[in-house]
Amino acid sequence: MKIRTVILDHNKDYLGRILTFFQQQYGDKLDLFSFSENSLFYEFFENNKVDVCLVDSEIIIDESKISSQCAIVYLVDTREIENYKGRPTIFKYQKASQIYKEIINIASDKISNVIFRKNDTKVEIVVFTSAKGGVGVTTTALAFSFSKARSGKKVFYLNLETLGDTSLYLNGEGNMTFSDVLFNIKSRKSNILLKMEGAVKTDSSLVDYFESSRNPYDRLEMTKKDQEILIENIIQMKDYDYIVIDTSLILDDAFSQIIMNYATSVVLVSDGTINSNCKLSKLINIFKIWEQKIEQDILGRAYLLYNRYSSTCGKQLEGLPIKLLGGIQKFEKATDKQIINEISFMEIIKDMEFGGEWQ
Repeated sequence: MKIRTVILDHNKDYLGRILTFFQQQYGDKLDLFSFSENSLFYEFFENNKVDVCLVDSEIIIDESKISSQCAIVYLVDTREIENYKGRPTIFKYQKASQIYKEIINIASDKISNVIFRKNDTKVEIVVFTSAKGGVGVTTTALAFSFSKARSGKKVFYLNLETLGDTSLYLNGEGNMTFSDVLFNIKSRKSNILLKMEGAVKTDSSLVDYFESSRNPYDRLEMTKKDQEILIENIIQMKDYDYIVIDTSLILDDAFSQIIMNYATSVVLVSDGTINSNCKLSKLINIFKIWEQKIEQDILGRAYLLYNRYSSTCGKQLEGLPIKLLGGIQKFEKATDKQIINEISFMEIIKDMEFGGEWQ
């Protein structure tokens, strides 16, 4: 089911631009109809069901001719106007992609049982984690995301660290955060997918993501079932080539669910120190136990990436039952953003390919 949306505006140039953009970018999710004349606008409502109606605030309409099941929204010229005639508003001169997000947020409060088509592509879910903290899991996960997006792939970066803060590295438009996503997941409403897409932000790198929770405790309250709904809906949300999950190592049911049920590849990040190598060996043994329990291959999907590696205090383990991707040296006197950008251009990241779908 698509969201049927109608726009009434006397500015034909504006209608043409927004109609073209929406048809090209969101044609699979919106049925968009535009009118510059009131009479044709009313006539359309006589014979068609409409979910969302956008009307320029300078146009006077007879709302009684519009079904009560349709969400009426006024297009306004300034951001400061939040309500007009008791109806929600949308700033008409912002980016069309942001207008789209506001449309689906409004639609999700008005309608239910909205089902977008499931994508038929085989998305790769790459999990970045480590047995030891402070080795640059987020740095390498983001560098990988940037690199793949730069090559034309559609990438969603999902930070599941309890204290992670995406705003330190990514910047996109929108007011919703991961807290809003989790709230809607826990509500178990039928329009979760619609709400979730409204919370997606897009960084200048073209990587999609959710802004971190306002309160870190929201992440702690996410159950295994919540996580399942989250990941399944991200898979359906868009034809992503990669979903990159950045997560802390917490040996609970939620973490094991990601590794066992969703990860097509697991990148274990290590700095090669004695402490890191010791913990890595123990984690590999845990993976072996999980393999026996579920009778599925985990280590065959696991890869080792050395980061912040120094030959003076680091040592590469030999004979491990996982594939070695290579190593990234330690950077001195550089910010995290600079390091992420530098690493994203390295051949070790650009050439990082995995086995894809697994059974």
